[in-house]
Amino acid sequence: MKRLLVVLFSFLILIDCAEEKYHPLDASQGNNVKEISIHQQPGVDSYEKITMNTGFSPRLLLGKYENQYTARILLKFTSLPTNVGEIKTAQLYLTGQRVVGDTLAPPFEARIYEYTRFWEEEDTLTWDQGKVDPGVLLASAMINPEVSDTTVFDFDTQIIDKWIDTTTADENNGVWIDIENAEFIKDFHSNESSSSGNAPRLQIEYSPDSDPDTLLIYNAFPGDDMFIIEDFTDSVLDTSLLYVGAGIGFHSRLYFNIDSLIEKNVSINKADLYLIANPELSMSDASGLVSLQVSDSAETFSAGATVSADTARFNVTEIVRWWTFKNDSFPNYSILVKSVIEKSNLDRVAIYPSTADSIRTPRMKIVYSTPPTLD
Repeated sequence: MKRLLVVLFSFLILIDCAEEKYHPLDASQGNNVKEISIHQQPGVDSYEKITMNTGFSPRLLLGKYENQYTARILLKFTSLPTNVGEIKTAQLYLTGQRVVGDTLAPPFEARIYEYTRFWEEEDTLTWDQGKVDPGVLLASAMINPEVSDTTVFDFDTQIIDKWIDTTTADENNGVWIDIENAEFIKDFHSNESSSSGNAPRLQIEYSPDSDPDTLLIYNAFPGDDMFIIEDFTDSVLDTSLLYVGAGIGFHSRLYFNIDSLIEKNVSINKADLYLIANPELSMSDASGLVSLQVSDSAETFSAGATVSADTARFNVTEIVRWWTFKNDSFPNYSILVKSVIEKSNLDRVAIYPSTADSIRTPRMKIVYSTPPTLD
């Protein structure tokens, strides 16, 4: 029995000596936690502009913001009354919810024309695709800068007759709402608004064909609606900055090369991306940073912003971990920055680029662990 214990003990000693030993956490042995800051590579960041589809936005924007954007509205009413004898009145009601721009500016005139081109909410339309007969005015009204008032347009009833009369060859393509001398943008509730009672409403007063002496009220709501932005920013923006926008979708792309700055086989504990806004060239103050999100080049991982003053911080730990894996799906180490409300609102945030000073340039703070030294 004693001989067996001695042999077993000797075997365990041999195994212990043969295995590699891991040193405890000790900076002198190469096993430690490090923190570095990596700045955006100079000159390779960029932004692009993308036309947005706003057909499912809870907002309808109408007016002009400085000399940068003009907003127009498309509406289509396809659910209309039947058995109509004579239409007495037709009124369009639009309820406001916000003002973009100068709230002290004077009212402006909005004019409604028949739209003559087929469209649906799923379409992405640009302002120059507007097809109207400017000589036939269907309605007009003054738009005030009050936030939540209701604007009423008195319609030419002949257009309603035309839409209801299915024997005509003309299709119902809805209406185009244009502006005259606007100095602000009025934000109206759309048919997708969470406040359904404030959705656009076409109120039709008519007498039925079967009973001409009776007056009925029919409320029609748009089957399709959207706003369209005309963009003039090419002449006013400082192109040395980066931009992220909504309504007009500004996308910015950042590049960080971590190969030469981090040792091999490290473990990424945490990685934060910091972006700093330039409020002077942004539409809103730094609160606009809250709507920003970042994603990796394959848009697999994404993160929202935590905002403090003019700085947005994003936790991009998962993205940087993928970079360290050297996976072929992530060859260019790029990060895309865009707005989560880009299809439903109008906004723009200017961000300092890689050519800014070291305090303002986009940067990452990465905390990582190096592997232990082996004997």
